[in-house]
Amino acid sequence: MKKNLLFAGLFVMLAFTLSGCVKVEENIIINENGTAEVKMAMLFDKRLEPYLGAELDKAMSGKDSSSNKNFKVEKVVRDDYFGMESTNLIEDIHKKDLIPLDDDIKTYNKDGRFLSVKKGFFKNVYTIDADFNLTSLKTTDSYKKLDPEAASMYQYELNIQIPSKAISTNSTDIKLNPYVYSWNIKFFQSNPVKLVFSIYNKLNIAITSSAVIILMLIMIISRKKKPQIQAEDGDN
Repeated sequence: MKKNLLFAGLFVMLAFTLSGCVKVEENIIINENGTAEVKMAMLFDKRLEPYLGAELDKAMSGKDSSSNKNFKVEKVVRDDYFGMESTNLIEDIHKKDLIPLDDDIKTYNKDGRFLSVKKGFFKNVYTIDADFNLTSLKTTDSYKKLDPEAASMYQYELNIQIPSKAISTNSTDIKLNPYVYSWNIKFFQSNPVKLVFSIYNKLNIAITSSAVIILMLIMIISRKKKPQIQAEDGDN
């Protein structure tokens, strides 16, 4: 359905030659406790509403989220744009992947996940090594009729917020406090997305620290008792 809306937008833009009239905003928030929120908004210039409103209503009607408390779809209006936004709440990123992979989004992680994890006792290391490959849009009849500036009609921004500073990334923009890494995804071409970060296992660190402190206290107490016992033996 997402592609159908994009193709409909292409067709309408042929007549109006509107620049930047389709925006896709994908915002992913990864929390320290292993939960995540994935929002995908598809926005169109308000001048297209008479032509795309019916297609949008059709897309909305096929997105019944009442049976899934962690997923919802709603209409949105932002500045001079209208469209739809989906929200997916992920309770455990280790059990459920952030993004479903398809022909347009591929991963190079060995486990076949968009977000791969290497678990450790003190910290987990997470890796995104993917390609948002939107070259398949070139096969549409609408694209073939467009001029070389067709790509300027689309804006696709991917934002990923993580709990700590990235170990490595190829993001085009970085914001701190919170740590948000952004990519300008280009339509009709390949877009590598790479991000490596870690999340510390605070519970394991706390347990280990407590065990070390307790062990040190035991050793200190034992050393204090030893001279006392030796002194008592000397008196005898």
